[in-house]
Amino acid sequence: MTGERDDRPPPDFAMLRAVEILASLYERARPRTPHLPPPVERPLLLFNEALALEIGVTRRADVGRILGHGVPYPAAGWETHALEGRDHLRLFLSLFFRDDVLIGAELYVPRGRTAPALVPRRLGSFRLLPGEIEPGMSSASLDERFGRLETATGALYDETFVARYPGGVAYLFARDGVLDRIALYRDDDTAATNPEPCARPS
Repeated sequence: MTGERDDRPPPDFAMLRAVEILASLYERARPRTPHLPPPVERPLLLFNEALALEIGVTRRADVGRILGHGVPYPAAGWETHALEGRDHLRLFLSLFFRDDVLIGAELYVPRGRTAPALVPRRLGSFRLLPGEIEPGMSSASLDERFGRLETATGALYDETFVARYPGGVAYLFARDGVLDRIALYRDDDTAATNPEPCARPS
């Protein structure tokens, strides 16, 4: 009715703004399903001229003939070798087998204090194919096959990229814009949203 007095208190604009800010913070922190590029048609593999490492294909005996026995690091089941990468970068190659078939491979810069003091072997650099991608490269050089995942604050790496392919998934981790780790795993339902490097820290 016209002329009636409105006894309601005026809106508390400071409180409304606080609610908006909290809602915005919640929205940013809420887990999201990443929008990933479609899987590529060809398998990705770690390759050098002496040895090709393909998930689900390479056998332990193939690796043993070239690299010999690895050190059990960073956890039970992993076999780790030290190699020299591009520009004399010291790298670890950690491999995981099931039924003597490769199901996990990581090529990375060892950074933890617990990393064994292995002397790197010069066998020629391993790189991710297709694409000739290797640790030490700029993460800006990655192509459209690799989708970017959100990285938790305080994580060991500040950029995480993923590409899916038949039978497997590849993760690339970077620090300060430089690729530090390449990981290939047998594909599963959780791999695309929960990448876990084999060693944390390594």
